[in-house]
Amino acid sequence: MNHPRATRSRSTRSASIAAGLTLLLVLGTWACSNEPVSPSRSSGPPPGSTSARTDTHTTTVVTRRLLFDRSWKTVENRPDSAPRVHKLRPMKNAKKPGDMRFGLSMPPPCEVTFEVRPGDLGFEDAGGVVGGPLKLFAEAAINHPATRKNDQGAIRFRIEVDGQRVFDEDIPLARSRKDWRHLLGDDGEPGLVVKPGSTVRLRTDLINVDPAQRGAVVAGFSTLELRRSRTKPLRKASAKAPNLVLIVMDTLRADRLGCYGYELPTTPNLDTLAERGTLYEAAYGTSSWTWPSTASILTGLWPETHGVTSIRSCYLAGGLETVPEVLSSRGYRTAAFTCNPLIVRDKNFDQGFDEFDDGNIPGIFERGFTNTGRIQDDVFGWLDANHSSRFFLYLHLVDTHWRYDHVPEAGELLAHLEEPAEYPEGGLAAYQDTLLKAGGPVGCGHAPLEQYVSPEHQAWLKAQYDAAVRSADEHVGRVLGKLSELGLDQNTIVVFTSDHGEELFDHGMPAHGFALYEEHVRVPLIIAGPGVASGERVGVPVSNRHIAPTLAWLGGSELTSVQAPINLLDSASIEQRPIFFSTENGLWCGQTPLPVYGVRDGDAVWIHYLGAKPWGAEEDTTPPPGEGRVLFDLAQDPRQQVSLWEDRPELATRLSTTLSDHVQRATAARAFGAVAADDSTMQMLRDVGYVGEDEATPTSEPGSDPGRE
Repeated sequence: MNHPRATRSRSTRSASIAAGLTLLLVLGTWACSNEPVSPSRSSGPPPGSTSARTDTHTTTVVTRRLLFDRSWKTVENRPDSAPRVHKLRPMKNAKKPGDMRFGLSMPPPCEVTFEVRPGDLGFEDAGGVVGGPLKLFAEAAINHPATRKNDQGAIRFRIEVDGQRVFDEDIPLARSRKDWRHLLGDDGEPGLVVKPGSTVRLRTDLINVDPAQRGAVVAGFSTLELRRSRTKPLRKASAKAPNLVLIVMDTLRADRLGCYGYELPTTPNLDTLAERGTLYEAAYGTSSWTWPSTASILTGLWPETHGVTSIRSCYLAGGLETVPEVLSSRGYRTAAFTCNPLIVRDKNFDQGFDEFDDGNIPGIFERGFTNTGRIQDDVFGWLDANHSSRFFLYLHLVDTHWRYDHVPEAGELLAHLEEPAEYPEGGLAAYQDTLLKAGGPVGCGHAPLEQYVSPEHQAWLKAQYDAAVRSADEHVGRVLGKLSELGLDQNTIVVFTSDHGEELFDHGMPAHGFALYEEHVRVPLIIAGPGVASGERVGVPVSNRHIAPTLAWLGGSELTSVQAPINLLDSASIEQRPIFFSTENGLWCGQTPLPVYGVRDGDAVWIHYLGAKPWGAEEDTTPPPGEGRVLFDLAQDPRQQVSLWEDRPELATRLSTTLSDHVQRATAARAFGAVAADDSTMQMLRDVGYVGEDEATPTSEPGSDPGRE
């Protein structure tokens, strides 16, 4: 079943764009990004606005993403470079959001065609009617790696629909300014109407270009999407058809919440939420860092299936079905506010949201992570404007992700400590870098942890984290208070979770993403609201990927691509089954990045670092049997300090087989390929500590695209 893809309505785009088909045309060098977006925030009318509300809402629907279905046919291409999906940018040093886009690279001369299909018109569903004209949009830009004012020649861009030219322009190489160019319709507005059965032809050519320069010139078409409008009724929420609020508190390990047994008063608001709802005692993220785990939360898929697994594969494929999409199809208003610079629209995480605020405006984008206090007014303004109609609100908050910004209420957790002497300015990130350079955690041939991080500094860092948890709780409490103020308690279900945890030196490192121990992947999960059992605690292990099908079910829909879905609210039917997690960034005895896969089955946990070698081993050394493999019994060893794989070989073999079979099945189900991070994304990842300063920008494999790799 092909669902239309809903996108954000932009206040700065003309109304005609909200009713069409988009085909963006770009000329550029490699980059990784998605379509450009207005940097404005769109939060609806301000609180207290007297503007009249309508009983319908119109959004733009992507009915087909040609980049993802690889439906174009190559007519002509340069012998040394076939068309492929890659990153494009019009400016050599593009850094701002929207400067770099994701598209079809067509080094000239090149020509491709595609057919407009009847299914591109979309369909009627319970959430509204897809209608309006099917339109073709295009934007063109020029880039040449060595552009000079005296460069000769030009690039010719041409688009034909059924043999009729709709765009034909020569853009000279010698340009002092490089920007995006628009294809305009007969009415002067962006976009041209196309009809099912039409053949669209895209072509790039070199015009009077010096032969020595030809190999350096790259052209391409960005986005390649068919869009129409969808008008859906705005229904009121009720206990049987509730509003849905999903709060993801980034980097929050479960054992730091009072309701999960922590002895310090870190989470009074979340403890209260747990008392009036259901708490899942053994919930796990699908990964130990943000991109893979969050993609699982939104799609219900394992990382190996949705494909968002690393800096070499960081784009949420448009062909995937997401929670906001299926809820939008049921008439929900959908909005997201994200404080994490990884969960942004240029990685397609805005797919399915009517409104998506990722903070990408001047003065905020450059800051990377931002705390909840900076977006609180925007969130509250959106709730004020939209609370009378049924909605899905997604908040991705980062108050527990370093760098910490504590609220006054967190002061009591730090009152008994003073910052120790010589504590590094970079805090957690500084120690993460120090230990990475030393080869990683203890037990791998180098000095004990205390020689790198003193006990006093470890204690201070952990106290800082506890204060961040208390700050996060305060911000969540304010959101819950706003829902109560608006009278939404009886018709709104709140889901609270995290994407992953934080190590805090439990296994020798301070941060996350490098391993799959309990502190990395065990996360809080609380669901509360009408129809949810109060005070219930579910002990059966579950995955955060189960959140997606549960939300879809609550909204009267389903995610058709999810394998073995679980309804988290039907706790009696949740069966004991293996829970899997993984990361592509594993660290073992100085070797990184390594693929790491793990499984929990009952109380047993098996973790395997693929390709792991002993400390100091030569690069061509064959990994000895058992290297990089650990087995734990959580009932006897909840802190995972003693590996049992040599003592219990039969169990190790069984779990290894279970894990291997899962990875093969999940990978086989993957329908979309890898798209790597661009230069600006890599710099952001360095700034926030996800990659080292010396790690090069990755490139997608030749010919890789969001179709099969």
